[in-house]
Amino acid sequence: MVVPDLNKKLNLIIREIDEFISKFEERKKDIKKLKELQSKEYEVLQEIQKEIGKRKPEMKSLNPLKIKEIQKILNTEVVLDYLLTYKSLIIFYITKNDFDFIQINKKEEFFKEIHSLLLETLSSPNQKGIRWYLSEISKYFIPEKLKRKLKDNSTLIIIPFSFLHHFPFSLLTIENNTHLCMRYPLFYMDNIQQIRKSEKFKIDNILIVSDPKNDLPYSKEEARKISSIFKKKKLLSGKNARKEKILSILDKYKNFHYAGHIVSEINKPFSTYLLLSNGILRTEEIMNLDLKLQLVFLNGCKSGKGRLLPGDEINSLPRAFHFSGAKEIIVNLWEISDSLTPELTSSFYKNLKNELSTEKSLQKVQKDAIKNKLSPFYWAGFKIIK
Repeated sequence: MVVPDLNKKLNLIIREIDEFISKFEERKKDIKKLKELQSKEYEVLQEIQKEIGKRKPEMKSLNPLKIKEIQKILNTEVVLDYLLTYKSLIIFYITKNDFDFIQINKKEEFFKEIHSLLLETLSSPNQKGIRWYLSEISKYFIPEKLKRKLKDNSTLIIIPFSFLHHFPFSLLTIENNTHLCMRYPLFYMDNIQQIRKSEKFKIDNILIVSDPKNDLPYSKEEARKISSIFKKKKLLSGKNARKEKILSILDKYKNFHYAGHIVSEINKPFSTYLLLSNGILRTEEIMNLDLKLQLVFLNGCKSGKGRLLPGDEINSLPRAFHFSGAKEIIVNLWEISDSLTPELTSSFYKNLKNELSTEKSLQKVQKDAIKNKLSPFYWAGFKIIK
């Protein structure tokens, strides 16, 4: 919990904004008042972030660690740090004994077009030609020089930049059109400074929140399947997924799974929230919690999206949960509401219960999906952020 006076100040502003929005239909012309409230909210959030940075230095974006310090932490991991400039993409790679970079002389707009076209293709029922397209674009993100640095037992740590935070790297292909996730387990980080030794944790209890608005039938099935895996669990579904109830018990659990609507407006600061049965749980409220969560799984609409800020700062739900104390976050880069999702997510938890790491658990789910010839639309959007 951050400083009490800041917490009180923030909650008062949030309450005022919520009250204002609830009456918005009656006062549509009063936009100026809303903007003033949002401005005050933003200022308080900046104060909160500074305070959290003091208390949890690892969560504050500082200058990167020295290369030798990073290499001491690495074992079989390979860090791939992608930096976009106006004129080129620079890929820094770090292994335990090596450090170098590769420069791809293509403009930023080129990579934006690649990203847009890929997402457009994935969302289309007809994905004819996607393998050819993936093989063409993969050479820019995983060039030959980089492939030679990867070992059979490598784990990839991907540090994206700007809109590449929303790019599905697991979908890229290497030799023989093999998807990257078929060969290597991988996870993401916002900042190399946050790197730490890998640790295993026990998945012994879980809080599951599903379908708070009673309009996502597959979310209920997803919750039921996941719940059956755990002995110690709490399931809040439909009208029972109330904000005050969730906040009163969330700090008692090591794992949190949310299957419902997630709203994220990229062009508005701190505008991402979880939709609950009687309200919303906002990004800034999550940042202000003091949690001991090992894993947060956000399976909802565009749960990995965040406001694009200069440098490496992305204020979105994953980052908010990190600030609150969560160690690992899983998000989905696009909305999936389908009968296949419950099977994929429950399989992940089964793998985790068998003492696989989160990245290997997700990799196994993705490998099985590929073997069963499922469309990448169903499995490529999941990403782990540590």
